[in-house]
Amino acid sequence: MTDAVRTHRVRLALILAVVVLLLGGYTVLWFHGARIMRAELDRWVATERAAGREVAHGDIRMRGYPAALRAVVDAPSWAEPGQWSWNAETLNVIAVPYDPRRLILAPFGEQAVVYDDVTYALRAEDMRFSLSRGAFGAQIAGLTAESGERTLALAVGKANWARNEDGTAVLGVSGQDALYRVPSGAVSLPFVNAALSENGGGELQVQAFNAAVSPDAATDPTLLAGEGEASLDDAGYPAGRMTLRLRNPEPLVTVMSEQGAIPSNQAPAVLSVLASMQEDGETALPLSMRDGRLRVGFVPLADLPKIGG
Repeated sequence: MTDAVRTHRVRLALILAVVVLLLGGYTVLWFHGARIMRAELDRWVATERAAGREVAHGDIRMRGYPAALRAVVDAPSWAEPGQWSWNAETLNVIAVPYDPRRLILAPFGEQAVVYDDVTYALRAEDMRFSLSRGAFGAQIAGLTAESGERTLALAVGKANWARNEDGTAVLGVSGQDALYRVPSGAVSLPFVNAALSENGGGELQVQAFNAAVSPDAATDPTLLAGEGEASLDDAGYPAGRMTLRLRNPEPLVTVMSEQGAIPSNQAPAVLSVLASMQEDGETALPLSMRDGRLRVGFVPLADLPKIGG
């Protein structure tokens, strides 16, 4: 055997040894990540149950080797008793081996949401949630929710939540081209953006928002922008104070009248009051929300929808 052949074989053996070591190391990393990922799922379930929410699921199967970590969760369900519930046919949970505590959740198959005792069949072209300790993200596209004559369509929705070192948290929410339709009429939201915060006790507050509202997608919308603080009271109604600025109020008043927030025979009077307060095409309203009623100053304006509680 020549020196050249011997050297070639040694190099080949070294290369194979390195490949085997790398493959073995990656395999150890993958299965170690899979154990951590499964532990994170169990931790999240335990945390939700400790908070009083109901979480249930069927079999959990680990998949994906040698690519990304993937858990297939059968028949997942999640509920806040007396308020809302969600269930799906399957939930795919995805992570990478080097960061197994950051989970991507992607529901698959038929989904259903129950809110205010109404069950909605839920579908989406794309629905993904990012879950890690101290942070949460959501991205939704092509969402539809249907229940008889009630339908909701959302082109794009995003949310990001992060907890600060002092225990508080911030939340940003945005949506585009939303349309909610009920027998009494429709609510079109070409866009909506909101900045929220959570105190150390878990109370969520709206700090600021802007939105466009109209009774249908073909009507020029009312433009809204609000600043202040609003949260939910013990009964589940919005409560707090905000300064609301709006332009082109007629579509908003039409929506409020159709949805029963104000009597239809009072709509002309509301528009007249708003017109009298207008300056440079904009109306600024000092709003207060208390006991399920929306007020401008001390004057009751409309009933508020119950959101929680």
